[in-house]
Amino acid sequence: MQRHSRQAGDKEVIRKVMDPAYVSAFAALAGAGIGGATSFATSWMTNWAQTRAQRLVHKIERMEELYKNFVEEGLTVLRRFPGT
Repeated sequence: MQRHSRQAGDKEVIRKVMDPAYVSAFAALAGAGIGGATSFATSWMTNWAQTRAQRLVHKIERMEELYKNFVEEGLTVLRRFPGT
């Protein structure tokens, strides 16, 4: 940082000027950080959605298996007692 000073009445005013290279470097770091955070968030959300879909498929398969067993048991009972 460079310091510039000038007289304002009887007080000295000191103004700090930032080197343009620092602005560039900070912008690059901020961009990299934002890009990394965005990439992380996107991959996390994609993984979450895939996991949720897999859980839903598993739940549906489990319900289908339960329904299949229910129907088979019902048929077994009907075969044992055909006249009821």
